[in-house]
Amino acid sequence: MMSTWKGVFPAVTTKMTSDGKIHATAMQSSLDRLIRNGVSHVKLVQYIKLAEHLVYGAPEWTRAPRLPLAGEERAYVIRTVQAAIHALEAQRPAAMNA
Repeated sequence: MMSTWKGVFPAVTTKMTSDGKIHATAMQSSLDRLIRNGVSHVKLVQYIKLAEHLVYGAPEWTRAPRLPLAGEERAYVIRTVQAAIHALEAQRPAAMNA
């Protein structure tokens, strides 16, 4: 069963530096501001960790206070990531998929 969420759920944009890297300080500032203003259940990290696990085999654990994804929510994220992987693989030239 998916979580019952209440509150505000804005899209969280990824802050980037001019050279294309994630701007960690700006991301932290943005997330802190959202949380201070009532946003709850920021799960960006859990989704990224699960996607990395599915694609690269990286560990998917997260530090407290983040809760692991579970149940239907976890299954939904897995289905979404796997569908994206299959779509990207289908777009590659045959030689790259070998």
